[in-house]
Amino acid sequence: MGNRSSKIIYRIIAAVLCFAVAFCVSGCGGETEYNMDPETMANSILEGISFDADMQQIRNDSIGTFVELPEDRTGYMFMGDGSHSDSFGVFKFSSSDDAKTGEKAIKGYLKEVEDSFSRYIPEEAEKVKNHSVIIRKGANLVFVVSNDEEAENKIEQFFEGNTAQETAAPEDSSEVSEQENEQADDVQASDDTEDEQEPEVSADSEDIDELNTEIDLSKYPTIETKSKLKYVGYIA
Repeated sequence: MGNRSSKIIYRIIAAVLCFAVAFCVSGCGGETEYNMDPETMANSILEGISFDADMQQIRNDSIGTFVELPEDRTGYMFMGDGSHSDSFGVFKFSSSDDAKTGEKAIKGYLKEVEDSFSRYIPEEAEKVKNHSVIIRKGANLVFVVSNDEEAENKIEQFFEGNTAQETAAPEDSSEVSEQENEQADDVQASDDTEDEQEPEVSADSEDIDELNTEIDLSKYPTIETKSKLKYVGYIA
């Protein structure tokens, strides 16, 4: 009788342990880590998602004017002109908890944008209400306001394909040296050709002054980060 009771207890313990292991595997180990590169993601959105307005970058130190996010982050935020509610933001936080806080702040910001446009451009308010996408994965957060019906699917694809790239292994020093020598020879040959065929260039100084007057480069200051985003116009 005692052996039978012991066997029953052992079976119960084994069943409990199996349940605990299964719960841990399904609940704890199933989350994928996304090492998103904000710059790559921002460029993918600029190039891959349709917007109704030209998107312009908000200065990093001015983002807090529009939405209050945790300070320990990197990322970008873009907006259209004042007649369109199109916008998007790409943020990488120091923790998933900060990303959750950021998501809550973005939802509040979009509600304010919707309320603002509802007073003078109702169709743009409708865009914010029905065509906003917010995706949070780990410590990464992306939001987009666009009439592009495929925006959400595209962002999911960007997450899969636009993570931070690993540093490439260094090339063999002998191969690098040989390539450098060949490149130096090509450059020298190109310089000799240019010296022989360089045409004389003349320009009217008045035409040049007129051209410089038409292009106001002060509207497009250099981005203060190491970013190489395709569009560098600031609006704030």
